[in-house]
Amino acid sequence: METKNCSLSITVCTPTFNRGSYLDRVFDSLCIQDFCSFEWIIVDDGSTDQTDFVVNGIASIAKFPVIYIKQPNSGKHVAVNKALDLARGELFLVLDSDDRCTADALSFFYTEWQGICDRKTEVAGITVLTMDRNGEVVGSPFPYERCIDFLPQFYERFRVMGDKWNIHQTAILKEYRFPETPNENFCPEGLVWNRIATRYKMLFVNKPLGITEYLPDGLSANITKRRIHSPINTMMYYHELIESNLSLISRLRGAVNYFRFALHSRKYRLAFRTHPFCGFLVLVISAVFLIVDTKRIRRYR
Repeated sequence: METKNCSLSITVCTPTFNRGSYLDRVFDSLCIQDFCSFEWIIVDDGSTDQTDFVVNGIASIAKFPVIYIKQPNSGKHVAVNKALDLARGELFLVLDSDDRCTADALSFFYTEWQGICDRKTEVAGITVLTMDRNGEVVGSPFPYERCIDFLPQFYERFRVMGDKWNIHQTAILKEYRFPETPNENFCPEGLVWNRIATRYKMLFVNKPLGITEYLPDGLSANITKRRIHSPINTMMYYHELIESNLSLISRLRGAVNYFRFALHSRKYRLAFRTHPFCGFLVLVISAVFLIVDTKRIRRYR
C-alpha cells in the first residue's frame, strides 16, 4: 500500500514484529518532521497481532508515502534487506518500532549530508546520539562535535558506549546487505557496520536525535539468547573481528566470544580449525561465559 508521492531523499525503514500497538508512536514522530522528502517502509516480520489493520489506518491519513510489506518471521536483518529492495531514498534510516525521533531529525540528517555529499565516495553516512524518554543521552557522547572517521576504530579509540543511530547511503547498504543464514533470525548489526568500515568512514555528530525505549521483549533485552540461537551469524561477526586491524585486546575479546558461541552451538571443532592459535586459555574463558549464559537464560524463562 502506498500514499501520495513526493520527491524522496530519505527512506525510513521500520521492521516490526507484533508491535502494532507501538506503530502509532512512530507514525506521530514522523508526522511532526519539518522535512517532507521521505518515504516510510514498514516490514512486518510475520506478526500475529493487528499490525496490518494498524498500518491500513496509518496509510489512509499519512501525508507521505507508506509502503507495507509482510514476510514470514525471519528477523530484523532480513526485514531491512527486504526494505532495501524497494527503497527510493538516497539515504536509508532504520527507525525501530519501539523508538521515536526528534522533530528535526530528518532535516538534520539531510542538511548534514548535503554538507559532505562531495565526499560520498569516502563517507558512507552519519552517526548521531540517542536519548531515553527523559532526554538523557544513552551511553557516552562523542569526543568532538563533528568528526569523520572509521566507525570501529573511532569507537575503540574513544571508548564510545551505548546505542547510536546511523543513516547510510542506500546504494552502499545495498552493496553490504545482511547475510541471510537459513534458520537464523538474528544477525549482529556490527557485522555490516564493520564491513562497510573496511572502505568507508562515517560522519559522527554529537547530537541526540533518536529517542530509544527498551521493551522487555525487544532485541536489546534478549541479545544473548538471540545470539545463541543464531550461532553462524554471531560467529561470523566475531570471526571478522578477530581478523580485523583493531587492537589486540579487542581481537582477544572477539576470540573469547567466538568460542563462547561456538560452545553454545557445539561448533567448537570448527572454531578450533578456524582459529587454532586461540588455544586452551580462550576456550576456558569462553566456557565460563557458557555457564553464565545458561544460568541467565534459565532465570528469565
